[in-house]
Amino acid sequence: MRCIFLIYLFIVYLLPTVAQYDWHTYPNSGTLPDAIRSIKIISNDQIWVGTLDNGLHLFNGQSYKVYNTKNSLIPGNRVYDIICDSFGGKWIGTNKGLALFEDETWMTYTSENSSLPGTTVISLAREEQGKIWIGTNEGVVDGIFGTIYNSANCGLPGNQILDMLIEPDGTIWFCTDKGIATYNGMIWKTYRTGSGIIPEGAASSIQRDHHGNIWVAITQGIGGHLIMFDGAEWNLISTDGDIFQGAAITDIITTINGEVWFGTHHNGIFKFDGSRWEHYRTENSDIPINQVISLSIDPYDNIWMGSRVGLTVVTKAMTLTAFSDMSSTMLLIYPNPFEKSTNIEFPNPEHEIFRFTITDMAGKVMKILENITESRIEINRGNLMKGHYIIEIDGPRTYRGKMTVY
Repeated sequence: MRCIFLIYLFIVYLLPTVAQYDWHTYPNSGTLPDAIRSIKIISNDQIWVGTLDNGLHLFNGQSYKVYNTKNSLIPGNRVYDIICDSFGGKWIGTNKGLALFEDETWMTYTSENSSLPGTTVISLAREEQGKIWIGTNEGVVDGIFGTIYNSANCGLPGNQILDMLIEPDGTIWFCTDKGIATYNGMIWKTYRTGSGIIPEGAASSIQRDHHGNIWVAITQGIGGHLIMFDGAEWNLISTDGDIFQGAAITDIITTINGEVWFGTHHNGIFKFDGSRWEHYRTENSDIPINQVISLSIDPYDNIWMGSRVGLTVVTKAMTLTAFSDMSSTMLLIYPNPFEKSTNIEFPNPEHEIFRFTITDMAGKVMKILENITESRIEINRGNLMKGHYIIEIDGPRTYRGKMTVY
């Protein structure tokens, strides 16, 4: 084991952050409570939100539909985790059991009618073959009627299963209140907090980056640490008080392009691109609040943030490079995001013929314009709902970008 303190990184996050992201917040309303605990994105108009006090919410880009214990069969109003199965069902972990929601039908599971070892379902994970692992406050079970694993019969260091991760080779990582464990179907490995390089605390969040490194947050109250397993040994990346300035990490996500993003309890969001850190907070960005409760990512690498003020989407600044042999040619979209109309400009000095297409995040074609010969297109919102869209201008060259309607 070794200890890595990236000293030069401290200088980076003290510098002003370059405004390379657009932040758009969908504020809470009368139906959305003030704390978003979990986010599951299926499509542009189907974003499932789990809350700390008011059940499950479906956000369609404009409004929320509420499912709670008063109007549905969801067993508890505190929603810890949400995953989807291969049939489109939504599995929801709550403080009073597990729910399966499919085609407006509910099935609920507790320790009384299933193999759930505990009442509170904190984390969920799905194997490629479809098996769902259910992490509770008293151990984990591999399926509704599967085998129960706890600290008494396997290598789990603790019984509160705070997060799980399944690697491409099938190895399962378990974050618990007393450390970390892995299970490959035959062998358990245990890494206890407070042992060796791993600091004291609860292993609360885990993610795998595109290099195969495993990132784990260790939480102690509102502070904590960050460790990383590189396949051979653990590395101490941050101790309480340095990179994250004493703030506990609340969630970790990784992007398609290899970035690792960290939400914190009271110090905004941090991003690590493999060589340098960037820090986004209310003082240097449009992030609405510095307390980040949850993070998620959509198929187009946009970051979604849950907080007490609503749902925030973080997109790359919309000056995008065209995909062509001439690359470095710029596609300009303004304003972006927009409410009523926007303008799109691209190089077309010879008035060549292009085809313009708008597609939503689920891949549905929303608008097509043929025989474009000018270099500027004005797009009216029309029937486009609030959300994010992919645009493509195709002809002798192809230009692609993203736009947001609010």
